[in-house]
Amino acid sequence: MVRNREEKSPSRLIELFYERLLPAVNEALKGPVSRKLNGAKPFKSVGHYEQSIRKVQRIGLAICYSPELQDGMNSTGVKQLFRQLRCVIAIEAGRTSSLLESVSTEPYREIIFKKISSVSHLGIFAIVFLGLQGMVCGQSLAVRLRVSSIEPARVRIESEFPTPADILSFRNTYGGIVGLGERIENVEARGLSGEPVSVRRLAPGEFRAAVKVLQFAYDVRLDEPQRPAEMSHISWLNRENGLLLMADLLPQPTDVGRFATAVVELNLPAGWRAFSAAKKDQQGKFSIADPDKAVFFISALLREQKKRIDSTEFVMAASGDWPFAGGQVAEIAMRILNEYREITGFQLRERVVLILLPYRGDVGTERWSAETRGHSVVLLMGRRATQKQLLLRIGIVLSHELLHLWVPNSLPLEGDYDWFFEGFTLYQALRTSVKLGFVRFSDYLETLARVYDSYRAVADRDRLSLIEASKQRWTTSSSLVYDKGMLVAFICDLILRSNSYDKTSLNDVYRKLFQSDFAASRDANDLIISILKMTGALNPFLQQYVLSAGTIDLGSLLKSFGIKLQFVDSHARLEVSSSIDKPQLRVLRSVGYKP
Repeated sequence: MVRNREEKSPSRLIELFYERLLPAVNEALKGPVSRKLNGAKPFKSVGHYEQSIRKVQRIGLAICYSPELQDGMNSTGVKQLFRQLRCVIAIEAGRTSSLLESVSTEPYREIIFKKISSVSHLGIFAIVFLGLQGMVCGQSLAVRLRVSSIEPARVRIESEFPTPADILSFRNTYGGIVGLGERIENVEARGLSGEPVSVRRLAPGEFRAAVKVLQFAYDVRLDEPQRPAEMSHISWLNRENGLLLMADLLPQPTDVGRFATAVVELNLPAGWRAFSAAKKDQQGKFSIADPDKAVFFISALLREQKKRIDSTEFVMAASGDWPFAGGQVAEIAMRILNEYREITGFQLRERVVLILLPYRGDVGTERWSAETRGHSVVLLMGRRATQKQLLLRIGIVLSHELLHLWVPNSLPLEGDYDWFFEGFTLYQALRTSVKLGFVRFSDYLETLARVYDSYRAVADRDRLSLIEASKQRWTTSSSLVYDKGMLVAFICDLILRSNSYDKTSLNDVYRKLFQSDFAASRDANDLIISILKMTGALNPFLQQYVLSAGTIDLGSLLKSFGIKLQFVDSHARLEVSSSIDKPQLRVLRSVGYKP
């Protein structure tokens, strides 16, 4: 609102404030508020009233963020404005009466009392309170996304922050993919009165406006990535489909540009539709609780399939020709979801979304790429295969990806614990694939042998403990966290089954994890290690291979379980020993072995 505080006195700031924003307040007093007082002309619509209240909230925000305005709040002209705002608070009292109670336990409590204690006029309380209402309940980034061009692939995004900001910061890397910030172009900003504000590029994806503003607009280049495997991880657009991931399209929250949620409006080409785990409101806008996890699939060829089990709804959106009915994939997904609900004892309440797309090129099911964000799974898979091969591969991939809906996505934990939510998830998904018939027990052993080969191929594989490696996942060999974590899970599962006569397994670890008192501890590593140590059987193993950088000698570790390791042409091979005792047989049967 104020371009340069040093060039304007507090009295002039008050005048500018009064001259520019009083009309918005007068507009807000035309309808229901005045009708309560003097029976004046009503608003044109409820939407018109809501729009006016938002303008009033901006006035409160202006005071909250402007010390000069706070210092001058006793001027006669502004007191007149406050008297009018008392009328606004009358109509808003019903909405805000419960807000103060909830705010009192939040970080804003100190701000509220500081503002209120420094003034005496009820009107001043009204304006500051409405401003704080905008801060607490209006922490949404308003987004309007328009597909401006398909060839070349471009979108135009207009965003409005809930609080004034001068920094626009975009993600430049994700999962080893770099240069995302280079795609942001033509950044513009507008001041509180709609005037253009200059914007300077500081670095890829980093921009600064000359003054704090609410509104930014920018273009994003969405050409397909050169590597097809990256297409499940970043946003892109082509002539038939598009994947819009808010994590790389929207600015990141900053100290000055704070927001917790987003409201997204999409403007798509004629005939195109949008699909998302987020649901539309009556105005056709999507309300997003966690912008970093929001995924939109847009397409002119979109097909949907729905299925429900108890309170969980599964919805699949597919594009392209597939040699199976959508209901077959939905049935596979529901079997997996039901298995994980039984293991964890935790029922998903949000709907689960699968976005299925063809992998680029004429390739088979060995080429695929997937990622789970929030409650959405994006899967790209090669189609050159039989129906049975495709469905089995989809089952194998979903066994892993759908478990992420529980771990880590449904856990309020903190810290880097990729060794568990990636490594252990890989093993647990493999066990699920065996149980549900997607793979055989021989495939189970073959997969673990390949993982051991991959682990052995990393030169500095034992330089860090698994917990330390998780913290450096994207700066060191990320496969180590996956591979060693999966091998550790494999041995942990066998130890638990063997020591308990098959009454305990990793399944019990997951169930206890979801029964934990998260209020007492949210440190993921501390909590998971404590659960794994509950029986005492795993303590030495965890100390050596998770908390320390012990070298895994798989052959030695597996001997006591009746599994032998051999090397054929330098490649590991696992198979059941020719002579095993009854306890070994019991354990092997429990993980899928059929003699």
